[in-house]
Amino acid sequence: MKPTILLINFQDQQKLRKLKMALLPFKLRIKTIEPQDYSQPIGYLAGVKEITILNRNRDKGQALADLLNSQTVATARFVLWDHPYRFSTDINIVINATSVGLYPNVDQRLDIDTDTLLPHMVVADC
Repeated sequence: MKPTILLINFQDQQKLRKLKMALLPFKLRIKTIEPQDYSQPIGYLAGVKEITILNRNRDKGQALADLLNSQTVATARFVLWDHPYRFSTDINIVINATSVGLYPNVDQRLDIDTDTLLPHMVVADC
């Protein structure tokens, strides 16, 4: 999947053309987001097709995957997080949305194989 640049309601068409020309050598996909789409999930706007939900709680994880499958065009699958998780090489985006490592448990660590996080992946801790 090509990386995607999202441009929020870019009104100035001349500047938009200049920006697209500047980004052309990088082979990025550029998508302009209209105001009526601001409430859509960013993954949907970027064209994400598949989402893997890792959760230690089977019911919560499956409920989230079911919600994403019913409310978005992406395909969501749930994986029970009961072992050190290894990311496959075809993953492009990794987002940690857990409370692991937050106060007062600042010494906690995610149960992942960090050697499987690769340079092409975008990794975020939200």
